Amino acid sequence: MATSVSADVNDGSQTSASTVSADNTISSSSAVTLSSSSSENSGVGTVDSSSSSNITNANNSDTDVANSSSATTGTNMVSSVSDVKSSSNSVATSDLGNVSDEQASTAKAYAASAYAASGADQVITRVDATATVDNGWTTESGVQYYYQNGQKANGYINDGSNWYLFKDGVRQSDVQEWAGTYYYFDHNTYLRVDNAYMKSNWGDYYLFGSDGRVATDVQKWAGTYYYFDHNTFLRVDNAYMKSNWGSYYLFGPNGSIQTEVQKWAGTYYYFDRYTYLRRTNAYLKSQWGDYYLFGSDGRIATDVQKWAGTYYYFDHHTYLRVDNKYVKSNWGNWYLFKSDGRIASGWYTYGYSSYYFNPNTYLLEKVVSSKASGEVDGWTIGDPMRPQVAAVDISSYQSGLTQANYNTLKSLGVKTVIVKLTEGTTYNNPYAANQIKQAEAAGLNVAVYDYAKFNSMSTAASEANYMVAYLEKYGISKSTTIIADMEDTSTYSSTVAQDLNQFWSTLNVSGYTAHVVYTYVSYKYRDAVVSTVGQNNTWIAQYPYSPLVNTTWNSSYGAWQVSSQAYIPGYSGNVDVSVDYNGLLANM
Repeated sequence: MATSVSADVNDGSQTSASTVSADNTISSSSAVTLSSSSSENSGVGTVDSSSSSNITNANNSDTDVANSSSATTGTNMVSSVSDVKSSSNSVATSDLGNVSDEQASTAKAYAASAYAASGADQVITRVDATATVDNGWTTESGVQYYYQNGQKANGYINDGSNWYLFKDGVRQSDVQEWAGTYYYFDHNTYLRVDNAYMKSNWGDYYLFGSDGRVATDVQKWAGTYYYFDHNTFLRVDNAYMKSNWGSYYLFGPNGSIQTEVQKWAGTYYYFDRYTYLRRTNAYLKSQWGDYYLFGSDGRIATDVQKWAGTYYYFDHHTYLRVDNKYVKSNWGNWYLFKSDGRIASGWYTYGYSSYYFNPNTYLLEKVVSSKASGEVDGWTIGDPMRPQVAAVDISSYQSGLTQANYNTLKSLGVKTVIVKLTEGTTYNNPYAANQIKQAEAAGLNVAVYDYAKFNSMSTAASEANYMVAYLEKYGISKSTTIIADMEDTSTYSSTVAQDLNQFWSTLNVSGYTAHVVYTYVSYKYRDAVVSTVGQNNTWIAQYPYSPLVNTTWNSSYGAWQVSSQAYIPGYSGNVDVSVDYNGLLANM
């Protein structure tokens, strides 16, 4: 294939005739000649076409465009007019190689000037910048093109060394559509990228598999599994997806497949660590060590549930199995779940109390206490059937309590010990200091009370001052809660509210400002004494015969003293015990 372009020298350009063979080399006829037999008027010769076939390269041989080192540009193409003059009538030959039209035009202008000055023939050879090849690479205007069968290549083609995707002869990069799918081609090497998670020009990431194709559905990558959308090819996050083979899997916020306990759609599920499948009807250990029950639909279970031939209870908030507790089911019935979590059936004994549960319904039918006393039965602190004890109150009658007994109270969930400090203006508990010390050593909160005897404002002030003397003697903190025990009939007075307020005011002067009233339901002036602190700061007493967990009397008050016949494991004497409704006792 050969191409020729010509121009009149008088227009400031030279004629260029280039012949390029199929193997992309210059032939011997690829020359421009300026000779003395040209134009007679211009002083600058025209192309002598008759001589061009007789003038060749200096070496009279073909030149490989791709490897030619003789191509020159600018003023290097023809050195100077003076250099040409010195050569007299010899032929001046310049091989330009593959240069642009602008560079060739500059060379022609120099050749024209040289010819005008010397009269010597000028021969310029070049490879036409617009020349094409049948098969192979060429550079056009600084851009590499690949030809196939004389046309700029299109498609996925091997150039003899590597495979590239071509469009109009140019190698493609980044995400490209080909043969009905998408591939990624490196921006530097233009080679197809396999087994890689790549960022596209528009910012999205895609996974390309071992054959280079863009990946969809469940795919393994970087040691785990991900899911890629079948339409957008993007990674899917926070979704429960069906795979090509029909199984469902959960993918988390970073797209990775999830295992063990996971939250999804407002509840929790368990996904097997090896198969990644949702588990059903199973009691499973979580990644943090706790066990949970998952039902037939895979959801985490709560409330009463049948498992392994019996029944268990699972907390509605923590989802953990509940042990040693008498609890209310979703349908309203109460059931006892023992230390191993199993539902109680038949006789169950704890401490001084025994209970009988119907073997068919599991409902409580009978309570028997071996420590019944008068109108109340005796029971043991820690009994799951009985109220949860928040506080015990003691006086000199419990002087035999040891440090171990206080430690036991702490282990059973008791929060506070309330110690009798004074009574009237003539008595102080001689064991109070030691009782306070031991309770604090066990990590229990401590409050103190005065068994009130006053019946006027003046006697109330005196009683408060008497109490302050022992508060200060024992170094009791001013932040300690002070309780006025208003139960003795000697305090009965129509002015009892004013009297009690005087008691509080006197304590305030000494800096003891945290006040609670203790009284009982049938106290004659109950409402009057309650009014001095309010119901939330009132601790009220009333003893049912056999209180249970679901016995919740006097819940409008801050706390309720539920029994005077409770027992500490390891201690033979009884203590008063109370439940807390609003943190009044627990936070003292």
